[in-house]
Amino acid sequence: MGRWLALTVFIICLFSACSNASGLLLFKKDSVLPYILVEKEDASKSIDLFRTLFKKATGKEIELATTMKNASAGPLIHINLERDSEKLFAIKSDGQHLHIMGNSNDNLILAIHYFFNTYVYPDQDFNTDYQSLALEQILLPANLHTDNERAFAFAYREPYFPANSTLAFQQRFNTQSLENQWGLWGHNIHKLIRPTEAMYAIIDGAPNEEQYNFSSPALEAALKSGIKESLDNAPEKKYFVIMPNDNELVCQCDACKKLGNTETNATPAVVHLISKLAASFPQAVFFTSDYVTTSTPPEKVMPSNTGVIISTMDFPKGVVLADSKQKNKIAERFKKWKSVTNQLFVWDYAVNFDNYMDAYPTLLLQQENLKFYRSLGVTGIFMQGNETGYAAFEQLKAIAYAKLMENPDADVQQLIRDYFHYIAEEQGKPLSDYFIDINMKALTNKPTLDIYGGIQQSTKKYLNDDVLHKFYDALSVARKNSKPEFQSELMKLQLSSLFQLLEIARANGLQQHGWGNYDPKTKQLQIHADIKSRLDEFKSIRSMTGLQTYNEVNNSFQDYLRQWDDLLKSSYQNQLFGQLLAVKSKLDEDYNDPSVLTDGAIGFLDYYNNWMIFTQDDLKIEIPMTDQIRQTKNLQLSFLVDKKHKLALPKAIQVGSDTRSNIARQELQTSAEKLKKLTYNIPLTINETDNTLKLIITKDKNVGFACDEIILK
Repeated sequence: MGRWLALTVFIICLFSACSNASGLLLFKKDSVLPYILVEKEDASKSIDLFRTLFKKATGKEIELATTMKNASAGPLIHINLERDSEKLFAIKSDGQHLHIMGNSNDNLILAIHYFFNTYVYPDQDFNTDYQSLALEQILLPANLHTDNERAFAFAYREPYFPANSTLAFQQRFNTQSLENQWGLWGHNIHKLIRPTEAMYAIIDGAPNEEQYNFSSPALEAALKSGIKESLDNAPEKKYFVIMPNDNELVCQCDACKKLGNTETNATPAVVHLISKLAASFPQAVFFTSDYVTTSTPPEKVMPSNTGVIISTMDFPKGVVLADSKQKNKIAERFKKWKSVTNQLFVWDYAVNFDNYMDAYPTLLLQQENLKFYRSLGVTGIFMQGNETGYAAFEQLKAIAYAKLMENPDADVQQLIRDYFHYIAEEQGKPLSDYFIDINMKALTNKPTLDIYGGIQQSTKKYLNDDVLHKFYDALSVARKNSKPEFQSELMKLQLSSLFQLLEIARANGLQQHGWGNYDPKTKQLQIHADIKSRLDEFKSIRSMTGLQTYNEVNNSFQDYLRQWDDLLKSSYQNQLFGQLLAVKSKLDEDYNDPSVLTDGAIGFLDYYNNWMIFTQDDLKIEIPMTDQIRQTKNLQLSFLVDKKHKLALPKAIQVGSDTRSNIARQELQTSAEKLKKLTYNIPLTINETDNTLKLIITKDKNVGFACDEIILK
């Protein structure tokens, strides 16, 4: 009797394709095919999606049934809407059936995409569209039971790169986007309403159009009208952030001050308004921001459909936060917000906005930071990359951050290897080795890596000229042997690598690894031959890629190459070349190396390379007299005018000596140009009695100035 019972159980399990130990065999070619039990029509859209994706994966159609079949018919799939569930979605298998539930149509669709992305499509598939796979079988894990909270470390996940702008990418990698989920983002209240004087902040007793009065009834009414229209037109765009304009102004009207505003804290009025909006629109979620004037949390608990977006702008960059000196300060900041709201979003950064060609290899260290955020109760991540144009490794970064926001414990190094094998097959190994290596250097090396900065910070952190050159050579080989669909990505990586090689040469000037050599004795300048060949190759590849700009402010490759051409056509003579000048004034903390002024590294129209910036004090320099300097007839100085970065011409240039206070003087008129490089030549007559030259460059009030080289010739 016992033998027959055991045999019966074996046969039942065989036909139902189930085993708690091995999991549910959902599909096997030519022998096991599931069916979907349709109980209600309200899930029809999700059922159609499941059938479409299943056919892409297996090539087989799934039958629909209105009643349960016997076990031999194959595994049963339940796809149901459960609108009363507190879970957004749930997926489970009891070894015989597969159950997929969502508490809304959108969340049921999310569950189905998560199911196929996680259990059907392989990790090594980086296509943004679901490809036809012709799978032999689909075997689900034993005791499968997951839901949105178990599936995703963060409820909101957005890698803000061009790749994530497509719905296909969002569905394939389980991400969200500003365009699809947000009715209002950033400092953009003016895009939702038409501001009037009644909405302006009261500053020094008068309305100021540069900031809002968040206790203004007119502003509240306009926002409610704009939000209603937005939700009526696009109910899925349920997130709204109410941020003051990007400045330090805080309304000082009686109503705002009664709510608790101070001269530096706008949180009381902003959160009071957000709470009103949350009550009026319970189907939406309203955020304040931890940024400048709203960085202080409110004293009272916020409504359940409100939250905060914490900007990491003032966090140290390019470091593991949990290992930094600011760890406790940052943790305390999150703790205070956590005490008043359960919805904590982080706005973080993933590129160098001054130079999109910079690899900015922070995947491994940001993985540690995402773990840190998770431990602090963060529920959403907005990882900002490049909005437009191209940034080095952007496709890989978009995918990697999508995976890390889903699971911060994911194997990033394996993902990198899989990605480069996917686009370059066997030629991908040296590419993945390089990218893993620079990410490891960024993780372990102590220097910071700012999101705005020049090539020098990269060379201090991770970048090596010789290693980068080998990577470029490996890219060239990979591109020659790659499939046509991956040519463009490899070519763009070539372009970004060449750009970085040129930047290293430009920043090193006439020193080692620079663009040329200069002999001050013979006054001979020799340009390195490989610089010209690199520039020619760069021009060719740029033309093929069609890329136009290389940073956030859209500086163009065309202007960059023109400045290189001007540099190589110019002559360089300087009796001060290579000398360390004696500076007698206070230097800025980040610009404290005066060798920049005599290294032959000429500044372009970017403030972050080859310019020495002075914002604290006038520049005062003493130069001991030599026979060569006594023979000079001209002082040449160049300055960068950059209104965006508050860099203007100095007020005056004065040259004196230990025996004469005024050998030469030139007054400068402040230029209104937004971006320009201006060069001045000042005639000098040096006497036999002059033993020390004294140079004073007087800065204009409230602005700094930038100087690249001090040239005597």
